[in-house]
Amino acid sequence: MHGAAPSGPGPHRGALIALDCAAAAAYTSLSTATALVGGPPAPAAAVTALTAAVGLPVAARRLLPRTVFWTVLAVSLPAVLLGVVGDPLLAAGFALYTVAAEERGPAGRAPVVVGAVAAAALLAAAIGGWDGSAALPDRLGLLVSGAAVLVGAWAVGRSVHDRRVQARRAAEEPAARVAAEERLKVARDVHDIVSHTLSLIGVRAGVARHVAEARPEEARAALGDIEEVARGALTEMRGVLGAVRAPGEERSPVPGPGDLGELARRAELAGVRVELDAEGVEELPEAVGAAVYRIAAEAVTNVVRHAGTDRCTVRVAPVPSGEGGRAVQVEITDEGGGHLVPLGRAGHGIIGMSERARAHGGTLTAAPRARGGFAVVGRIPLPPREERR
Repeated sequence: MHGAAPSGPGPHRGALIALDCAAAAAYTSLSTATALVGGPPAPAAAVTALTAAVGLPVAARRLLPRTVFWTVLAVSLPAVLLGVVGDPLLAAGFALYTVAAEERGPAGRAPVVVGAVAAAALLAAAIGGWDGSAALPDRLGLLVSGAAVLVGAWAVGRSVHDRRVQARRAAEEPAARVAAEERLKVARDVHDIVSHTLSLIGVRAGVARHVAEARPEEARAALGDIEEVARGALTEMRGVLGAVRAPGEERSPVPGPGDLGELARRAELAGVRVELDAEGVEELPEAVGAAVYRIAAEAVTNVVRHAGTDRCTVRVAPVPSGEGGRAVQVEITDEGGGHLVPLGRAGHGIIGMSERARAHGGTLTAAPRARGGFAVVGRIPLPPREERR
């Protein structure tokens, strides 16, 4: 759209516009005085009006860049041909630079017009009999020089525009990367909560339906378990969604190794007894502890859904790491017959567990065991103790 203003004002925009006003006034005054000295080519009033129409619109070049350029160019061409303006379209070039540097979106028709002005000037020179050796007539020479000024102004402006775009993209990339990582984290958490909860609810709902008539007390107990699991899932979901709230807003606690006992109790509701061994991991960093819990929860959920067994083992413990460091290892094993596909062809659950480990510089393997069953082993390096304080 012609005359569309560029992006919102920056901190020094008002000062820059004031400088443009001063430059426009100075250019207009100088052009008028020059045209009136030594016999004006037209009445003084007409000369003043033409030079003002060429120079004064430049004051608004940052506000309405394209409108200012077209206006100044339309007046400058006849002003040069009439001998009122004695410069090679400097005001138009100044305005065109702003179009090239500040306008967003497609370049529009400005480059076409610049080329047309250059072609028209050279054509007029050819028709006038210029053979390339003699000096061009003054006014025609100004048009040819003006075409060169416009080309140069456009090239410089586009170069500035491209540098600004690159700088803006470079500044936005970190924020976009953080936002993408946060969305991925929320998606993983939602998947884990929904998958784990629905698996337990599905099992207990099946029990309730099966015993509803013969053992109503057991059916009511199953429905109570479903209610409890659903409420817990809602609490966890509020904590996850708190990640996308405004900073400072109260959020639910992040689950960690201390919640593994509750995880084991819920798995028992679904018919899988969990042998839990989680000693020496009470002071894990919050983010690492949350990753450990989510990996264990997803792996236990997969045992409930796929393993075809009524028991599994969850072990979480600090272990030595390379170069004298420490890591936390979470291992979930079962002796079931059916289970997951290998990691290379895994579904969202194993992919999510692997991403959680890698997010902290760790590793995760998920594969059948040689003596039967399945094993998920994740290892996440721990920061030095002084960094955890």
